Amino acid sequence: MAYRTNNNLICHLTPNPQPLDPFTRSESTDSCPGCSKAYIGQTGRDFRTRYNEHKRALQYNHQTSKYALHAATQQHTFGNIQECIRILHTQGKGAHLNTIEKFYIFKEACTHNHLNNDHTIPNSKIFQTILNDFLEESH
Repeated sequence: MAYRTNNNLICHLTPNPQPLDPFTRSESTDSCPGCSKAYIGQTGRDFRTRYNEHKRALQYNHQTSKYALHAATQQHTFGNIQECIRILHTQGKGAHLNTIEKFYIFKEACTHNHLNNDHTIPNSKIFQTILNDFLEESH
């Protein structure tokens, strides 16, 4: 009897091929081209799929997309995918991604630049400290 493992040095030293198209990743912010307000959200689906869902919600006046609802009520144009979606972070689903999402929502809420529901914005001293440190480093 012999055992073989796939967890070996060559597996750790060989880079995993990444998709060439960044819009096939799974973490983003949707930014309104009309006013630059942002909707922060995570998706397990391809970005194009999520973009098309927002676009259809706007086209058919569905109330399922906060982003599309904003574009409709403010009479803003719905740009192409490169204008609307920006990758913030890539991370597998789970608690880590949920925390990252909450931080980015908090960050946009601090500047009143968010389209997320107000109940999704955490009041966090830790997030505020991180954001203050980030702002100090950028100046």
